[in-house]
Amino acid sequence: MKKFYLFIAFMLLINAGFAQSPRLVLVEEFTGETCGPCAVYNPAFNATMESFPGTVISLKYQNNIPSAGANFYAYNTADISNRTTFYSNTYSPHGFIDGNYWDGNVASVTASQFTARTDVTSPFSIVTTHSFSPAHDIINVHVEVTASEVVTNANMKLRVAVAERNVYGYTSPNGESEYSHVMRKLLPTGTGTALNSTWAIGDVQTFDFSWTITVPTNPNIDMPIWAMLEAITWVQDDATKEIMQAGHSPAVVTLDASANQLSMDALTCNGNITPTLDVENLELDPITSLDIDYSVDGGTPSTYNWVGTIAAGASANIQLPIVSLGAGAHSISTTITNVNGSPELVNTNNVIASTTGQVMPAVSAYSQNFLPVNFTLMNWTVGNPDNFVAWARVANTATPGSGGAKMDFYNSPASQIDYLYNLNAVDLSTATTPQLTFKVAHKRYSAAYSDRIEVLLSTDCGSTWTTIWNKAGAALATVATFTTSAYSPVTADWRSELVDLSSYIGQSNVIIAFKATSAYGNNAYIDEVNLTGVTSVSEVNPNLFSMYPVPTAGEVTLSLDKISASTFNLAVTSVDGKVVRQEEVRKNSNSFNMDLSDLSNGTYFVRITTDNETSIKKIVIEK
Repeated sequence: MKKFYLFIAFMLLINAGFAQSPRLVLVEEFTGETCGPCAVYNPAFNATMESFPGTVISLKYQNNIPSAGANFYAYNTADISNRTTFYSNTYSPHGFIDGNYWDGNVASVTASQFTARTDVTSPFSIVTTHSFSPAHDIINVHVEVTASEVVTNANMKLRVAVAERNVYGYTSPNGESEYSHVMRKLLPTGTGTALNSTWAIGDVQTFDFSWTITVPTNPNIDMPIWAMLEAITWVQDDATKEIMQAGHSPAVVTLDASANQLSMDALTCNGNITPTLDVENLELDPITSLDIDYSVDGGTPSTYNWVGTIAAGASANIQLPIVSLGAGAHSISTTITNVNGSPELVNTNNVIASTTGQVMPAVSAYSQNFLPVNFTLMNWTVGNPDNFVAWARVANTATPGSGGAKMDFYNSPASQIDYLYNLNAVDLSTATTPQLTFKVAHKRYSAAYSDRIEVLLSTDCGSTWTTIWNKAGAALATVATFTTSAYSPVTADWRSELVDLSSYIGQSNVIIAFKATSAYGNNAYIDEVNLTGVTSVSEVNPNLFSMYPVPTAGEVTLSLDKISASTFNLAVTSVDGKVVRQEEVRKNSNSFNMDLSDLSNGTYFVRITTDNETSIKKIVIEK
């Protein structure tokens, strides 16, 4: 019996000597704001990691491959460079699972690789916590490393990262707009802190670190949001690169309402707009109330108190009260100020703005060379349904003027559509030879990319649109060669375009818009937009001809005794601008008979044009 108890005690001692801890797997990724493949592969890669909650944690180094981004890399170049050198990294997106367990392009990561690693226990356990100073400008990280078995290793380091769990409200050059677990600081540096070389079971080492959150000197660089900061820690063998265990202290925020998109009609004729704000719940707790400030052109905001439910990961379209506008272009902005009765902690994704406008009273003509600094000052407004890249006013377009309208096809994803509306309605009811002229410049990325620009026309305040000019690819290009860098035109690149609007004579409120459809190719520009030939009746010969009877059931006689030309152009248009009859007439007598009985009842315009004169008269058909 005595030997039996000795045997049990021996076995317990042996088993205790080999006791190990469950593993938290650390995945480090080198990614970047300018890395096109990163934008393609990161969403699926992130989703795979997120399917292992509590067993896999990621840490992202936003590096300078292929080039330095404008935000994250500039915020902390030293620590990113340290890890780049440590792993001899040369490309993005490049992932490392527990240092040396697996590395490669993140596009090839599979869930089975994570499963295989999480099944391997660890010789250490790590408890990590973090806290903040009262002003939330200092983060304190506490780490306890405990040995689960006897360990002898002289190459072990503890590394501590302060990361931002989620970053919203910023879109990088590669098109990414959501970032997770972004490394912000390594404590005390990327070199890490040396650990004891020998450990008995139960040995503990305790560490405390503090970091005063760096305020960037460049206002274009985002400062970390304290509520989103988390602490990620790990024990690594610097000789083999193996990560032996990781620890994690999650961010404190559980509520984050993101203003994803502000939608409304791009233009109105009655001055009233109803904005709709798309709000997404990006965190864990349900959202039950929101306070939303909204204002026009930066004026005094009004507050809308919304009550409802937005579950974690869900979105809701919140319709704001009607906003009344004056004539011209305007900017409407919204800000989420409170969530569930408390101030919103994550404020980088709370503010969103959109442009709209009230159509101006009809003018006889307009000319636009985009000299003012923004579209609002010129009574133009953009339609940006994808809430990403949009038409923009730019300077220095190497054209006779010093401004232009640019469509950034270079950064706009394929198939996205954007609009540029002119809010000056044009009265063509008594026009003679109306036409739209403008200049365009475009160089293609390659023959495989076919960006498109159309000119649209509406006679019903934007309810319906008709395409009156449409060019894409080689037809749109004004330069025969290609360029793989972002295109800016020189003087010789510009081409003049002319669009005949005679079909719309008789219309009193014509609106013009430019529509851009991206093929993710290269930039296009328009400039010197002019609508001419809109001449009133007082500027033509009102007595060039006469008609009778008016109204008519269909048969009408034109008196031509004032016309000296031997031939003239005769056109009949409907009130919506459609040409319903057009012919060249040889004057054989002083009268000409027309049969309009095939036309529906309504108002039409009869126009006679000679080489030197034009006259327009209204006729009403009543059967």
